[in-house]
Amino acid sequence: MSVYNVTDLEKLYQENTGSCVCYCTFETESVGGVSPDRKQAESYVKHHLGKFPGLDPKNEEQVNEAVNRILKEELALPVSDTVVPLETENELKESSVYSVTSVRRHPVYGPWIGNWMIKAAIKVGASRIGLTTKKRGSKGDIAEAGRVIAIGDSRHPDAAVDQIFVYNEDGSPVETYYKTFKGSVNTPSGRKSIVQDCECIPAGTRFAFEFRFGRVKLVEKDVAQMMAMTQRAGIGSSRSFERGNFRIDSMEITMPDNPKSE
Repeated sequence: MSVYNVTDLEKLYQENTGSCVCYCTFETESVGGVSPDRKQAESYVKHHLGKFPGLDPKNEEQVNEAVNRILKEELALPVSDTVVPLETENELKESSVYSVTSVRRHPVYGPWIGNWMIKAAIKVGASRIGLTTKKRGSKGDIAEAGRVIAIGDSRHPDAAVDQIFVYNEDGSPVETYYKTFKGSVNTPSGRKSIVQDCECIPAGTRFAFEFRFGRVKLVEKDVAQMMAMTQRAGIGSSRSFERGNFRIDSMEITMPDNPKSE
């Protein structure tokens, strides 16, 4: 009988997968698409008083009323990823409700993006170059066998494994900002116009990750072409407006050894 521990299994996984290490920079702002929790909504209200005339940030009752309104409307009015510019929908009356979305944030280490978001961009890159149709089985090498983890300044050992932290050039946490997007969205009651305030990660922000992939179908050229296209897929919301585009500043690909015949 053989007994395997976590270290043994990880070693086997790495022996059967290749590695693509990427150090990246956002070329356009990445737009948060997460409905804020109460703490984030309170922060938004207190720091954006111009949108709440007469609100006193020290008046807890007023702050709570504004926060409750945001949270209630976020649940009642979900916003689609694609926002149609109002200029093409002039017949729609602009909504007066507050619509706020946020980026994911760790209480200590600041903003982060999900490893599943990067993996989704990689799958788009593979699809756009026709890899998943030209090489049957390559989708499994990417999706099922693939794994994205944080490295370098994007990684904090005591944070969750799916968190890829973003950082400035000097490694410090990024300062985000809110930006107003005007457009029309699909809602359960039909198309409506809306003013949406979105928390954004600024252009120039860095992040780093390692993508591991299966070895059955992929060769090094496949991986390089796929990652070149992935840069254009974008990460975050409003990607149809060229938000969340990034460049890979450096990339190191290590292909797995060929299986040894028994």
